[in-house]
Amino acid sequence: SLETGNVDAAFKECDAVVEASFKLPYQEHAYLETEAGWAILKEDGTLEIVVSTQTPFRDRAEMAEALGLDQEKIRIIVPYCGGAFGGKDGVSVQSLLGLAATQCPNRPVKIWWNREESFIASPKRHPCKLYYRLGSKSDGTLHALTASIYYDTGPYDHLGGAIMALGLEHAAGPYRIPNIRLQAWSVYTNNPIGGAFRGFGVPQVTAAMEQMIDMVAAKLDLSPLEIRLKNGVRKGERNSLGVSLTGSVGLAECLIKAEEHPFWKEREKWRSLARPFKRRGVGVASVMHGMGYGPVVPDYANAKIELTDEGKFRVFSGVVDMGQGNASTYLQIAGYILNQDPSRLELVLPDTARTLSSGSSSASRTTYTFGN
Repeated sequence: SLETGNVDAAFKECDAVVEASFKLPYQEHAYLETEAGWAILKEDGTLEIVVSTQTPFRDRAEMAEALGLDQEKIRIIVPYCGGAFGGKDGVSVQSLLGLAATQCPNRPVKIWWNREESFIASPKRHPCKLYYRLGSKSDGTLHALTASIYYDTGPYDHLGGAIMALGLEHAAGPYRIPNIRLQAWSVYTNNPIGGAFRGFGVPQVTAAMEQMIDMVAAKLDLSPLEIRLKNGVRKGERNSLGVSLTGSVGLAECLIKAEEHPFWKEREKWRSLARPFKRRGVGVASVMHGMGYGPVVPDYANAKIELTDEGKFRVFSGVVDMGQGNASTYLQIAGYILNQDPSRLELVLPDTARTLSSGSSSASRTTYTFGN
């Protein structure tokens, strides 16, 4: 739970108060490439696995524990990944491949889940129940907020606690609200397992909070853009949690640009031109999202570049490219720093025997963390 100010007293000072509850469902990642890999136990005792994952080095540690093997005897190789979005942030077929390979040395084994198997066994975005109450002054100044948030994590804690914590941190949105009381729970159930999915708990609270902002605006007869611009946090200010935002804070500038755009200025005309039996809607929403692992888990990366006998620069990347294009970005960064033509560069994709541990391909961190 998180609390600032005097929430109960603040609500008594509000001129407009709205309350609502929200229920959000599961979401399936549905990446084009389902969970897949192959493995072989070599003559020297090394278990080599080629697999689709976001987390090769963490997978190696978890596999070693599950199979009772030395980490140094496990090698995980990750070619370009056909989509993941958080759904491959952890082991799926890896330990099963390792177990099968250890039973038949020197013979490769393969697992490739079909779509139905992937739907059944993969983690989903956490379903969520949210209860919000928001109070405002008559001029639209947000003054008090309470939120109770319940994430359905399923039968196991597959990142459920971390997802709940990030959702709680973002539950008040990118606004200045001096009095807040936020509570969240990650609840064990007999439902499908919840896990990482783009946004990591933040889309659920954002969906609720932004609707609350619209409800307050409607009650006060204010423009939904106007009330966001009035309360949106700006660079150097403190957000609702009391955190001073000194980095990238462009909400006000973004809203001002949107306000000046013809799409917004002419929205009523566009809505009126809907064909019979059709309705058009125009809305605006704001969002903030953290990047990286946050204050609890140290964020790090290790880079290695090798000059080959042919005079090329070989870049070793321990971070998976799951389709976002970070692999080519790393070469562009290296080429720029070293003043080299792209033809003089080559890339080694994640391989626990060749590349260095640099964390997971997640949390919108890869280009910033590994690139730097």
